[in-house]
Amino acid sequence: MSLRARRLEFYYAARKILDNISFTAEVGELIGLVGPNGSGKTTLLKILDGLLKPKVGSVYLNGRKLQDMRLDEIARMMAMVPQDSIANSEFTVFEIVMMGRTPHLKRFSLEGAEDEKKVKKWMELTETIHLAERRMTEISGGERQRVIIARALAQEPKVLLLDEPTANLDICYQLQIMNLIKDLTRRLNLIAICAIHDLNLAARYCDKLILLSEGKIVAIGKPIEVITAENLRKVFKIDVKIAYDPETDSINIIPIKPLKDETSSSMEKHFIQRPRIKN
Repeated sequence: MSLRARRLEFYYAARKILDNISFTAEVGELIGLVGPNGSGKTTLLKILDGLLKPKVGSVYLNGRKLQDMRLDEIARMMAMVPQDSIANSEFTVFEIVMMGRTPHLKRFSLEGAEDEKKVKKWMELTETIHLAERRMTEISGGERQRVIIARALAQEPKVLLLDEPTANLDICYQLQIMNLIKDLTRRLNLIAICAIHDLNLAARYCDKLILLSEGKIVAIGKPIEVITAENLRKVFKIDVKIAYDPETDSINIIPIKPLKDETSSSMEKHFIQRPRIKN
């Protein structure tokens, strides 16, 4: 199983959002999409999932062009964990996870014993089975995220796409969710592609990173190759300190200060030189 993106371009109206995006993802890889807000991470995930069609280029899933596949075929091979989960749903956790079986059901057919067996399996794997009868409104943010991942796994995908899976979670839940994603990727031989803001989490858990800026790939490779002081200065406009942590076998990124641009410098100069008004 492989997922290939080739020369993708995408526009909203006349504005180019993605420009010449190409990469390959293989089984067992957890790939992180990193970059500033507005760099195109979520748009790229939606194109990979078939929700958006690129104006130029193609996505290939196991050698087949995604644009030539039916939506139900795509749903049996790829699953999305969206950023805005259904937190206010009155459905029970079990009902939410069962929704993941929809791509495998025949038209007008209902879920059967085999579907229930599979749903329980994924809930046990994601440690959500004890929440089965509770409603989504009654559980925590970290628990909800596990439930949405369980629903995605119920589709039995080969590719798992995740949009900011640790957003709005405390540090404990962030580590739990990233450990879960990493473990699932290897245990189930998945391709996992994850848009993520936290560079330290990305460096620690991802096998490969794709650094995006203004819709273009700035760097792609192992975290230590992508997360460099030079790249972060260029893309995020910050000075950083990068150090290796032997305990986690990853790099740590410590922000030092934002780079001053001409606008901030001129504003600072204005306020410094502004005379005081006497009473």
